[in-house]
Order: sequence, then structure tokens, then C-alpha cells
Amino acid sequence: MSKSVRPSLFTRPFDLGLLQSVAVGIMLRHWYATGLYWYNHRKLPRIAVPKTFNDKIFWRKIVDRNPMFVTFNDKVKVRDWVKDVMPELPQTEMLWHGPDPKSIPDDALHARAMFKANHGCGWNKIYDPQTMSREDVVTMLEQWLQETFGGKLSEWAYAQIPPQGLIEEMLSYPDGAPPDNLNVHSSDGKVLFVGLYKGSKQTRREIGFFDGEARRLPISVGQTAPLREDYQPSPALLKALETAKVLSKGFDYVRCDFMGTDQDIWYNEITTYTGSGHLKFSDPELIGEIQQDWDLRKSWFLSTPQGGFKEIYRKALLRELTRRVAQ
Repeated sequence: MSKSVRPSLFTRPFDLGLLQSVAVGIMLRHWYATGLYWYNHRKLPRIAVPKTFNDKIFWRKIVDRNPMFVTFNDKVKVRDWVKDVMPELPQTEMLWHGPDPKSIPDDALHARAMFKANHGCGWNKIYDPQTMSREDVVTMLEQWLQETFGGKLSEWAYAQIPPQGLIEEMLSYPDGAPPDNLNVHSSDGKVLFVGLYKGSKQTRREIGFFDGEARRLPISVGQTAPLREDYQPSPALLKALETAKVLSKGFDYVRCDFMGTDQDIWYNEITTYTGSGHLKFSDPELIGEIQQDWDLRKSWFLSTPQGGFKEIYRKALLRELTRRVAQ
């Protein structure tokens, strides 16, 4: 630890006062995102010294301007980064991408596929030539590309991404069932926990949570039905755990998302603003214990010298976080 951020009893009143003042300023400036946090949790986010999983997500989306967040959230650009880091990791075939949906080649729409916008979350839809026309796809993509995602939620990185549409091949089980979604929450090479989704939103969706050793966790989230109790970890889940350890190395937190069958996985997305800080876990105390390994001191903002007042704030938060770890 550098001498400039070494904790001291004499500096703590100053640090706490500064951190509380910054927190109030952030909540006032980002009043909509703060109000939504209050609506979902019936309490204000603890931004002064973030503690819970949701607090840390809320803090990072406003304070931590890690340039890599732009790459991670760009569904086109991130594929090259993943290929460089893990060339052996399968990815779905990219059938088309570009800023003008009218340029989509007919070959990209000859069979079922997934079309998305690269600069947002939730902008994706299954294309089925039996139920959708080319014009339907073009119209929806043009609408998405005209919008900026995450503004009201204060999710900074999305606004930095040049908008593009993309079309990917559609994966499925041999019987036509949708692939599993494996969302691996990781911190600098360590798996915190995993959410495994089976089924689809259109039919029935189930979720089960596991720890970094693939042991079932007694938690659920939202209204999603729980995965059956006798579910046994598959080879795909174990592959996802090991892969996320590699992809998350060097980053204080990322959620590495994969699509999978029982045996194999494919890269899907990297998420930096999980739930935008609004996830409702059935056992927040257990999640609180698990996510303690997410050390904000490893974040880009806190590990990179800033300028002016940001540097004063950075050092104050570093000192206070170090004090609390030592307690």
C-alpha cells in the first residue's frame, strides 16, 4: 500500500465527511437512478462506502469510468477481445453486423436467428422467418439504433458505444429447446456465484444458483421459478466456472455470460452493470457474505490515479475501505 493512502485515525473524520458529501452530490445529480433504487429496495444506496452487491453496482456505474466497460458492453467489439484472451472459447457465428439495418443480406435471414443492438441490454429478439418479415427486423433495429440505452439508469458505458445491429446464429438443444444461460459473477479470477437459467421467458424459465465449487445455493431472485432440487451440475456448468476465471482476471467484477447445453458452452456476453443495482435476492445476507471477495480497491477508478478533486476522493475512499478490511 502506498504511503499516500495509508489509513490514519487523524484523517478518518475528514474522509468520512468527504465521502458522505460526495454521496449526497451523486444522489442529487443522479436523482432518477437513486429514486428507482429507493423504489426497489426502500432504502438509499450506500454510495459513501459501498458494501452490498447492489451498492457496489450502483457506485461503479456512476463513478468507475473504466474504459474497458465500453468494450465489454459493446456486443460486437467484445467478441474480438474474447477471441484474443481465449481463442479456444466457441462463439456463435456472426451472420451480420452494421449501422444500417437495410444492408442486412438475405442470407442472414434465411433461418431462425437472434438479432440484437450492440449498445444496450434487453434489445434482442428471436427472428423466425415463419412469423417475422425482413421489414419487421429492419424496423425494430432502426428503432433501437436511434435510442441511447442506460441514460436514466446512469449506466455510463452504453452511451459511448457506436450503435450497430447484429444477427447471430441461433443455438438450441437437439430437441429444439433453448440453450441454458449461465451467468457467472466473478472477481479477478475468482467465481463469486453462478445463476443457471433453463427454459425461456416465452414458456417456462427456471433458475438455480451455485457457488464457485458448483454447490447449490439456497437462494432465488425475483419471480423466476427455482430449478429442481435434484439438479446435478453439468460439464457445461463446470466449463463456465473455469472460463469465467480466465475472462475476469484483472477486473474487480464482471459477469461472464455463456449459452450452454449439458456438455458445451458458447460465449454470450460480458455484463458490468448487473441488474443496474436492483436485483432482489431471496437471501441478501448470503449474497452479502459471498460478494465480500469483490474488493472495490481493485476497481479501475480506485487503482488508477485520477486528477484534481477525483484524486482526493479516490484516496479518501481507498483509506476507508482499507480501514474496514482491517477491522
